[in-house]
Amino acid sequence: MTRGRNTIGQYLSGTSGSLSRLTKRLRSAVNQANRNQVSLYSIDPWVLMVVPFDLSVFYDVGDMESPQEFLATLSEDTGGVLYTNKNDLGNPIREAYLDSRAYYLLGYVPTTKPQAGKFYKIKLNLKRKGLKVRYRKGYADRDPAEAATTDLANAFKFPDLYEDFPFEASIDTASGKLVVRTVIATKDLSFISADARNRCTLEIFGIPFDDDGQPIGEGFLFSKTVELDFNEKELAAFRKDYAKIAPSVEEEFPKGSKDLVVVLCQKLSGKLSAATHPVD
Repeated sequence: MTRGRNTIGQYLSGTSGSLSRLTKRLRSAVNQANRNQVSLYSIDPWVLMVVPFDLSVFYDVGDMESPQEFLATLSEDTGGVLYTNKNDLGNPIREAYLDSRAYYLLGYVPTTKPQAGKFYKIKLNLKRKGLKVRYRKGYADRDPAEAATTDLANAFKFPDLYEDFPFEASIDTASGKLVVRTVIATKDLSFISADARNRCTLEIFGIPFDDDGQPIGEGFLFSKTVELDFNEKELAAFRKDYAKIAPSVEEEFPKGSKDLVVVLCQKLSGKLSAATHPVD
C-alpha cells in the first residue's frame, strides 16, 4: 500500500514546514471547491483598518498584501471574485448572489497527454460583444500517487464532502477494543474491466480525533484491503448471491478519542466516501 502512515500524518498535521503547509492547504481548499462546483467570493477590507501610530512600525505593505494574495488565488482558481479595500459589503454579496442564479457549466476532454504538475491554461472567447465573462483560468494535472494521498487526507479533514457512494459503519467498544463494521451494497462497488477480468479494490481506513479535532497518532489507526476479482459470469453470480459485503476491523481502543473518521476508498475508480462516528 503506497499511502503509508508517515505520508498521511504529514498531510493531516502539516509537519513539512510553514510555507509547504500553507501551499498544501491552499491547494486543498481549491481542489475541494472545484470538486464540489463551488466558486469563492472573498472580501478583505484589511487596508481600511486604522492602525495606532505606535503600532504602525509592525505593519507594512507586504503584511497587508499577503492575505489578499491567498484570497485572490482562492477566488480566481475557483471562478469567483476578490473584493479588497472597501467597507461596502452589500454590493459584493449582491453580485455573488446574482452570479449563483445564472451560470453555465462547460467541460471538455484534453487532447494532449497530461503531465503531472504542469499547469494548463484555459481561455474562453465570446463572439457576442458587450459581455463580461468570469471563469477558471486553468487546472494543474497532479501526480496520480500524490493525488490519491491528498484526496484521502482531505476525506479525513472534510468527511462531509465525500459521499461518492453510500455505506454504513458502526463501532463497538464494549469488549475494550474498538470494533468497526462497515457495510456496502455490491451494486455500489465499481468494477474496472481489463483482460476479461473485473476488479475492485476496496480500502478501509480509520483515524481517531481528540476533543480539539486533532488526529491521534501519526497515521491510520487501521487500514484494510478487500480485493475482488471476477470474470463476467462470476461477477453476475456474486451480485446475485450477495446484496452486501460487510468487512470489519478490530483494533486496540485509542485513549483520548472523541470521534472516529472512517473512509472507504474504491482504489481503482478513485471513489471516496467518509463518515464520522463518536467514540463512547
